[in-house]
Amino acid sequence: MVTTANQPTSMNKVLAQVPEKWNLPRTADSDWWWQVLGSQFKAMLSAAGYSIFDQSSALVFFYQWYSWKWGFGDGAPEVRYSIEPIGHYAGAAPDPLNQNLTCDFLAQLFRSGQQGLDLEWFNHFKHALLGPGTPASKAEVASQSTLFVAFEISSGTISVKAYFIPVDAPGNSASDQISRAIASASCPNLAARNQLDIFLRKDVYGRTVKPFMLGIDCIGPAESRLKVYSRSRVTTFELVRHVMSVGGQRKGIKKAENQLHKLWKLTLGLPDDFPVDKELSYNSHETAGVLFYFDVAPKSALPDVKVYIPVRHYGPSDAVAANGLVQYLKSQSQGIYAQKYLETLKVFATREGINNSNGLQTYISCAYKNGALVITSYLNPQCYHPSWFSTT
Repeated sequence: MVTTANQPTSMNKVLAQVPEKWNLPRTADSDWWWQVLGSQFKAMLSAAGYSIFDQSSALVFFYQWYSWKWGFGDGAPEVRYSIEPIGHYAGAAPDPLNQNLTCDFLAQLFRSGQQGLDLEWFNHFKHALLGPGTPASKAEVASQSTLFVAFEISSGTISVKAYFIPVDAPGNSASDQISRAIASASCPNLAARNQLDIFLRKDVYGRTVKPFMLGIDCIGPAESRLKVYSRSRVTTFELVRHVMSVGGQRKGIKKAENQLHKLWKLTLGLPDDFPVDKELSYNSHETAGVLFYFDVAPKSALPDVKVYIPVRHYGPSDAVAANGLVQYLKSQSQGIYAQKYLETLKVFATREGINNSNGLQTYISCAYKNGALVITSYLNPQCYHPSWFSTT
C-alpha cells in the first residue's frame, strides 16, 4: 500500500528522535516532501547497508535542505539523489526559469560550512550558460528546467553536484554554449574537450549525438569532473558501442563492452539474438533516445564516457528492467544486494505495482572501469503520481 501525503507515517518518529542540536525547522512544504519521499530514502539507505549514524545524518540533511550506484563485487551500493528546488516565484516574472532558490540554497550551504563545498565553477558556469546575455536570459524563453543539484552520500560525507541546461537558440546551440563556457573556465588542459568536439563533428555516429547539459562537482576545479550530457535519437547497440569507445579511440574494453551488451538486452527485455544494428521501438518523447555523458575534465586526455540505458522509454516494464539487472549482477557475482534492491522498488512502487508500471526506474547507467562495468540505477519517486493524493 502506498502512503498518502496527508497521512501520518513512521517518518514522523524519525524526526522526533533527531537530537535537539540539529534544530530542524518544520514547514508545510518540508513536511509534505518528508512524508512523500522520506520513507523511500530511508529504505534505500537501509538496503544499501549504511550505518545507523550515516542514515540519520543523510536523512536529516535530506529533510533540512535518489540514485543507487552499485559497488564492485560485494561492495555496498552508494545512494545519491537530485533535486530542483522550487521557489515561490518559479515561472513568474521574478524567477521565470526557477533559478533563484537553487542559487540561494547553495549559498546557504556554503555559509553553513558544508565540507568540501567549492562554488567557483558553479558561479562561472551559472554566469556563462544562464547569466545576462545568454539565450536563457531572454524574456521570450518558455519556462523550462535549467538548473538543479544532486547529492552523493559516501563514507559519512555528502558531496554536491550541479547541472546546467542552457537554452537552445538559432545560431547558438546548447552544444556551442557549453563548449565556449568550458573554454572560458581557465582550464589548464582542454585535450579531452577537443577530442570530444572532433568526435561530435566528424564521426558518423558522433554527429548524431547532441550535447544539451553540463554537470560539475561542487569541489575545487582541479578535482571536479566536467560532464557533457548528450543524447542521440539513434537507438542501436552499434551506436552505443561506438560512442563508448569514442570512435574506437579507447582500447582494451572488449570484455566490458560484451558485459554492457548483455546488460542492454536483459534490462530492455530484448532477445539474445537482437541485431546490434537494429533500432529499438520508436518513441517520440522529448527525452527518448540514448543518453550519454562525456567527462572532459582537465586531468583527462580522452573523454570518459557513461551510457544511460533508457529503460523508462524502451523497457517493457519496471519488473523486466529490475529482474534483468538482478540477473546480470548475479552472473557477475554482484548479487549480494540484489534482493534488497527489488524490495526497495516495492517501497517506491505505486498501487499498480512494478509488473504493470514503467518509469519507476528511469535509466540504468554504465561506465567502463578497470575492464568492468560501473552500474548505477536511477529511480523516480513519482511524487506527483495520483496515488499519493488518494484518500482510499
